[in-house]
Amino acid sequence: MSSKELIPTIDEVIRLHQEGKISEAKKGYITILENNPKNPQALCNLAIIYRYEKNYSKAIECCLKALEIEKSALTYTTLANLYTDIEKYDKALELYKIVSKNMPKNSYFLYMQGQIYEKMHKFQEALELYKEAIKTDKDFINAYIAIGDILYKKQDFKSAKKLYEMASNIDKNNKDILFKLYDTLLHLKRYEDAESILQKIVPLDKNNPNLYKAFGNLYTIMQRYYDALASYLKVAKLNPNDAINYLKIALTYKALLQIEEAKEYYKQAIELDDNLANIDEELKKML
Repeated sequence: MSSKELIPTIDEVIRLHQEGKISEAKKGYITILENNPKNPQALCNLAIIYRYEKNYSKAIECCLKALEIEKSALTYTTLANLYTDIEKYDKALELYKIVSKNMPKNSYFLYMQGQIYEKMHKFQEALELYKEAIKTDKDFINAYIAIGDILYKKQDFKSAKKLYEMASNIDKNNKDILFKLYDTLLHLKRYEDAESILQKIVPLDKNNPNLYKAFGNLYTIMQRYYDALASYLKVAKLNPNDAINYLKIALTYKALLQIEEAKEYYKQAIELDDNLANIDEELKKML
């Protein structure tokens, strides 16, 4: 750059980055660094863009340069995330431990260490860190969810349910937590309670076809076939290209002994996905 007036300020480039103008932001950071190679914020933010582009070698190079200039929590965590992405978990943990030592009451850094231990399949260590994060901040919702997810994987659905309920009490309108809670209730065969949870999701996510799939599956288990059918038909309106859903409609009509309708929807399912042709031999013979 021949004129300093053409060099953007770091704030201007960050604004572009926040607006999702990644290409422009990347050029801006590079321009800043051409004129001031020791700008740690530009280096770190450029690393974040390289990470987005999955150019991990460039991203790590930027972070290491930034660390030489300024040992900030942002740079440590950005580098730790990069090492996590490329499965260098020991290096990532080492960096998070450095940050946690300087910020021992920060629940986020405890949680992130737990996430890395999970990736290493060290679930007990992860659980301890999640519990520590909750002690540090009783409203740290991600830690409750993480503990619930571990318990769910262990098929301890009763305990998982309690953790998801705790998380839901912190954020009553979090549909993702409500879906998790519904799933545990389904495993516990508490079908009416599961239905109540799905009803809570409706005003939060009324156009989500997965919500009505969940209703349909639940009503099928409960043998409430007309309710299941209404739910699957709602899915078909929201997502007319879902072959599996047409199959479920066909099977529900079959359960209701409405064979002509069953045949019609089975035909639609096969048209969308011919791998479904052998799912139901009785309907196949009727086509």
